[in-house]
Amino acid sequence: MPARKNLPDLALGPEEAAAILGVHWSRPSKMVDRGEIGARETSSNDDGSRVFRIFSLRECEEDYQRYLRLLSGQEEIGIVRRPRSRVDDREPVYRVLSDAKLPQIVFGDAIGTYEAAAIIGVWPTYVRRLVAQGRLIGRIAWSQRSGDSRMWIISRSSAEELAAAMSREEKTGKHHGRPRTGPYSI
Repeated sequence: MPARKNLPDLALGPEEAAAILGVHWSRPSKMVDRGEIGARETSSNDDGSRVFRIFSLRECEEDYQRYLRLLSGQEEIGIVRRPRSRVDDREPVYRVLSDAKLPQIVFGDAIGTYEAAAIIGVWPTYVRRLVAQGRLIGRIAWSQRSGDSRMWIISRSSAEELAAAMSREEKTGKHHGRPRTGPYSI
């Protein structure tokens, strides 16, 4: 349990949020629509027609604690229609989030792949390679449903730092490779 107290307000993908809340993976978005928890939306393609939500660890944990108070009768405003069925998923996700190898991207700093690509001035597919090279801070959101989640959570501050570094390299003539052009150039 001590790892939970040391965790900052991390950015979570939908399935991570569902596990912390102890609910089915489809419920966090419905909870956002009802105003029970908050989330930020980020685009997952060029035209913005597909979006995914990034959730706050702090808000998800607060909602779960409120649920526990409702169950125990300590809080009387609200009702519990049925018990949350996925409470067992909480511990594995907390272990994943507490892993020292995992980048700690806070909720206020989190963006998606396409936003990072727009900031840096590269194609979205290149963002994943920049993360693999260690030039950009990002991680794949945990997913229990599929072996390989495609949702990436990227640090906005690291994307802005990389964009500034790449811009300096281009101005000084030290940039290697093709010039950044196209719809994702700065």
